[in-house]
Amino acid sequence: MRKSVTIEEARRLLLARSDVLARGVSERELRAMVDNGSIVRVRRGWYVDSAEWEQLWTEGRHLMKVLAVHRESAGGGAAFCFASAAVIHGLPLYRTSTTYVHAVLGPTSRSRVKWGVARHDLTLRESDLVEVEGIRCTSLERTVLDLASRLTPEAAIAVADAALRRIAVRRHEQDHIAAAEWRDELGRRAQALSNRGIVRPER
Repeated sequence: MRKSVTIEEARRLLLARSDVLARGVSERELRAMVDNGSIVRVRRGWYVDSAEWEQLWTEGRHLMKVLAVHRESAGGGAAFCFASAAVIHGLPLYRTSTTYVHAVLGPTSRSRVKWGVARHDLTLRESDLVEVEGIRCTSLERTVLDLASRLTPEAAIAVADAALRRIAVRRHEQDHIAAAEWRDELGRRAQALSNRGIVRPER
């Protein structure tokens, strides 16, 4: 049965190469384990037991890749965006491809796509970046708007609906004032994007 996974749970599942070798596995045995499918290489130097991997939804698998990039980045300095920010916030990725981990282009970055990480040159306000359990990423609101510009309408609606529940639903009851305020704020920001020629978020 497939399941979702929290950041805390994903951290426990993610194994560095040194973690696997500490189990008494040799380098040769590790390569054989990858080849025979008993362990999954999330990215170079990072693994997860195949039985755990097979149980994860697309979101959980992508979160594992995001955590691997985060742990290997210098000082954990990468800031994630788009689908990668979505899984950090626990948002769904309805029929969404997650080929790359998506990060904000840093001042020392030389390549837009390298080693499975796509880096994007984004204009961000200070409030557009937050930290979730020690991981820097675009804020919930900015992530919703970014994905509204990139995903199909159905996928974008799923993201926005999940974010709205996060903001305004408590114990299965919606705070209508909080919901209205959040929708108005998103509407204002979407209008600003529309004024710059980006119309999909407003729709």
